[in-house]
Amino acid sequence: MNIPESFKGKVIRIFGEKGKLWLENLPQLLETCIKKWDLSNCRPCTEMSMNFICFGESPEYGEVALKVGVPHADLFCEMKALSLYDGRNICKCYDYDVELGAMVLERVSPGGQLKALSDSEDRINFGSEVIAGLSIQVEDGKELPAYSEWVEKAFKRAREENKVGEKMLYYINEAESLFKEIEACDKRKVLLHGDLHHENILQDNNGQWKAIDPKGVIGPLAMEAARFIQNELSFVNPEERLSSFDKMIKIFSEKLETSKRIIAACTFVLIVLSICWTFEDFMQGEEVYEDIKECGLYLNYLREITDEGVK
Repeated sequence: MNIPESFKGKVIRIFGEKGKLWLENLPQLLETCIKKWDLSNCRPCTEMSMNFICFGESPEYGEVALKVGVPHADLFCEMKALSLYDGRNICKCYDYDVELGAMVLERVSPGGQLKALSDSEDRINFGSEVIAGLSIQVEDGKELPAYSEWVEKAFKRAREENKVGEKMLYYINEAESLFKEIEACDKRKVLLHGDLHHENILQDNNGQWKAIDPKGVIGPLAMEAARFIQNELSFVNPEERLSSFDKMIKIFSEKLETSKRIIAACTFVLIVLSICWTFEDFMQGEEVYEDIKECGLYLNYLREITDEGVK
């Protein structure tokens, strides 16, 4: 099976020597997986990031996606999350093998992405329905990270490395305070997808929208909406973003039965968190500085919002 050079480059960039060794063994690993699950007609997916994905057919499950990755924490979290979701508004995981770092997943076909819809209202309505139907409370989330750990780690590193600038450090302080408020308002342990943007929501043959590729993290429900809102804002012209933000806050507040302030606060926290992650990845182009400027816009909105609307 052909392994694209672009994919090899991504794996080496992310995992270094461990990735190189894994790539050397990948052909044999794929053969082992195909034999283990009796797969046929396997062909690589055209879009891959850090995991190798191929589509095939299973005598037991029908059309499937085989996902194989360098064994690491994020991959194991995805396996755990998929097993907990058990197909609830998300692709099913038919089987997985931790040692092989491999999963046999339901292939969501035809698999059109939510971002392909031209109407923003359709994107928002379908996305909010997926999010509202996806979340589940869990009693034991010990095998998965907490959202608070993501926040604490990123903000601590940003302060220590001090690459983000004084204005951004101010926004980090505000976001940290707001996240404490969010957690105090909602103490439920909810399993979150953790990266539910428009490319991770696909449509199946029955017209149902399903999530794929969960990160798997335990945290406040409204953080799930925040990731979607953040991504939807990237499709909107800068001068229209605040009105779009306001519209989505109202919709998700109703869908998730959560206050508008908490939805807005989660979105601000995530935007700040995403900027910190961008600096960690050394991707400090002009866009990130535009994002920093917009932090002030959303923070001012947050200070004005009440459950009745913006003051």
